[in-house]
Amino acid sequence: MANGKPQPHNIRNPGMALDLDWVRGVQVNTSAVERRTASLPGRRSVKKDWQAAWLLK
Repeated sequence: MANGKPQPHNIRNPGMALDLDWVRGVQVNTSAVERRTASLPGRRSVKKDWQAAWLLK
């Protein structure tokens, strides 16, 4: 309310186009991921899926 009049609340962020090229270019060291996942239960308690994902990051 800069001028005393209510402002519309339907202004939306237009976003951007989805570009999956970087996803297609990702390479994963499978053996390193397998070693890391095998070591997780001994390191700390993982209670939620997002915690496991964060630890693998």
